[in-house]
Amino acid sequence: TRLVRRAHFGIGLPQRKVQARQDIATALAIEPDHPAALVLRARLHFRDGIFSEALADSEAALRRAPRFVEALFQRARALEARGQASAALGAYDEVLAVAPSNHAALLNRGQLLQRSRQYQRALSDFDAALAIDRDDADGWLSRAAVRLALGEPEAAIPDYRAALTLAPHRIDAALGLTQAL
Repeated sequence: TRLVRRAHFGIGLPQRKVQARQDIATALAIEPDHPAALVLRARLHFRDGIFSEALADSEAALRRAPRFVEALFQRARALEARGQASAALGAYDEVLAVAPSNHAALLNRGQLLQRSRQYQRALSDFDAALAIDRDDADGWLSRAAVRLALGEPEAAIPDYRAALTLAPHRIDAALGLTQAL
């Protein structure tokens, strides 16, 4: 619907945030189980730190549209934010089963695997994410950190340098490079 489209474009703009919230509320008043409107509200709940509501909205959207990639992704993010790492990992797996080239899901799952010390699997996700978007400083930085954790500082150095080229003010990249050298 027009309201959902307008909310989708306004959700990331601070000056349109109030209007986006109103559009989502109106769309859900008209059609309470509209998957795209539920996902947009889930994103807002996530930004507001209300992860249980973000999870509830993404799950409601999935009941209506079980393979809706954005709903799957929002569910994974909410589970991760709630500290449910195992469930979040499974949810990211579901996202990637439907959309194998979803850059954000690859990066998020890789970071979750990295925190779980599953470095080889994390490295595979970061490799795949960087194959999709070579201009992502977070991807380079994450892969460098995994390589360092695997005891491969020589392999981490070019990744840290790539991250610094893309984001020269990232202190974490500069510190990582120093550590790898």
